[in-house]
Amino acid sequence: MLLVLALMILAAPPDAGAPAALKLDSGPTKGGALSVKDLRELGAVTSDWKDKAGSHKVTGVRLDRLLARLGFSEDPKTETVDPKVKHRELRAAIVATAADGYEAVFSVAEVQDELGPTQALVVWEMDGKPLPPDAGPLRLVVVTDKKQTRSLFQLVSLRLTAIPAR
Repeated sequence: MLLVLALMILAAPPDAGAPAALKLDSGPTKGGALSVKDLRELGAVTSDWKDKAGSHKVTGVRLDRLLARLGFSEDPKTETVDPKVKHRELRAAIVATAADGYEAVFSVAEVQDELGPTQALVVWEMDGKPLPPDAGPLRLVVVTDKKQTRSLFQLVSLRLTAIPAR
């Protein structure tokens, strides 16, 4: 089984005044767009984050909350599960792509609050202000990484791909 989930970020030109929207496409039955307001309603968090420019307060939504919004479930809800499909949904990777083509990869398990240590946020605000056009309108920030190599300016898409079982 191959899961594919594409999340596309659409933004009006910075001077147009229109809010950014996160377009969700997870196949023929799910989809839509999430505005920053919608993203806030998924459980906005503010966190401390440090980059080359110094320390910041960033506000965004955790990647696992976006997955939950799309109906992500760890595995079938039965007491007896075939070992070949047990935790099947955790055998997936999230590929984040920036406008310039730079990509970062996460395992689904590492971004789950109850499983992994990674706190990755889709951010729309830094230090109490909307992101500047050269960084946003949305940005992926990994507050738990020691180096910021997986934090992306101008997040364009997130793709969820299952890793097939052997």
